[in-house]
Amino acid sequence: MNIKHIIYSADVDLSLPNGPGVNEREFVGSINRIFEDKITILIPKPKNAVVELTKHFNNKNKRVFYFSKRTINPILFLIKQIKIFFKLRELYQKEPKEEVFFVFRAILFPLGYFLFVKLYEPQYALRICGDGTFPFLNRNLFLKTIFKPINKNIMSLLYRNAVACDAVTKTHVFSLEENFKGNFYQIDNGVNTERFRPMDKNQSFLENLGFTQEDFIIGYTGNFPHIRGGDEIVEAFNFLKKNRKLKFKAIIAGDDGGVKILQDKINNYKLEKEVKLIGKVEFSKMPLIVSHLDLGVSFLDKIYRGASEQKVRQYLACGVPAVVSPGGSEFVEQNGIGKVVEHLEGIDKVANAFLDFSTKEKDEKKYMCKRARNYAIQNLSIDKQNLLRLSIWEKNLKKK
Repeated sequence: MNIKHIIYSADVDLSLPNGPGVNEREFVGSINRIFEDKITILIPKPKNAVVELTKHFNNKNKRVFYFSKRTINPILFLIKQIKIFFKLRELYQKEPKEEVFFVFRAILFPLGYFLFVKLYEPQYALRICGDGTFPFLNRNLFLKTIFKPINKNIMSLLYRNAVACDAVTKTHVFSLEENFKGNFYQIDNGVNTERFRPMDKNQSFLENLGFTQEDFIIGYTGNFPHIRGGDEIVEAFNFLKKNRKLKFKAIIAGDDGGVKILQDKINNYKLEKEVKLIGKVEFSKMPLIVSHLDLGVSFLDKIYRGASEQKVRQYLACGVPAVVSPGGSEFVEQNGIGKVVEHLEGIDKVANAFLDFSTKEKDEKKYMCKRARNYAIQNLSIDKQNLLRLSIWEKNLKKK
């Protein structure tokens, strides 16, 4: 089979600056750049404008269709899934079956995809499959005993019949292989290395924070900072301040409920001059914020460590080394562009990692930054990840 038309669908708002939103937005932009034939997209109507859609998907070869947003109302959810099924069927019946290829990001209860695959047996692939354990459905006994088995059966069929299913880390691939039958592959999230690139620090931005160009700045620029790195930054700074070793500053982005907890800690520890919470950052401005960092931070609890942290890829693309927890980003230490720290074993380990990076010689810091950027271009580019996807899809289709 020669893929001449990709029909892509995901129940994700591409305009949101969260992990799924960023991943799918960058996927759409990348697949537009590298796939020269027809592309059709079926997604929820974005809350805000998405330039990757408005700029490129406005002609007969590149089209976008919208369905309603995600809902927890069971009746509305079922209606939406039925509409997705009928739209997929309509698109499928308009094209030569030997040329059209579907790409789905299936999350929870993708009944529309399930019915379409069950009844029409199209050629398709699944992307970013997670680890197949559906942790969201473990939140209470009702979800775990009633809905989780149903979702597992739905996903089992989708995995089993797909040309290829990719997951972001080897940990996720191993978990999928233990629980399901399917053609599973590891493909990194990837990062847009054209969007995220090194930029000069902005003097006025630093002055507004009370920082200078000479300050060594550590930071976290993702969502939920209080549980993914921000809290460790604050605690490590307090540890170092007590030991009279605090010689650097910090920037923490994010505006969710946990930020108040961080601000209270900052006030209690009297770190107002050293640690700045800058709130929610627009996605378009994120590369500039990341470029103000000298060291990026990302820590995950053990239950989430199979994830491929988007923020780490963004740090590296901007030439910023990273300190990370064990799991999906251990390559940073293996390639000399960061360090793996088990933050759960004591805040002193985090503090010592910060000290180690801040005290490196200027030339060594510069070399590490350049190395981080080069690694991102060579190994983490979203376009390279999608070229890999396309090659796997084409290869597996030829086997059929």
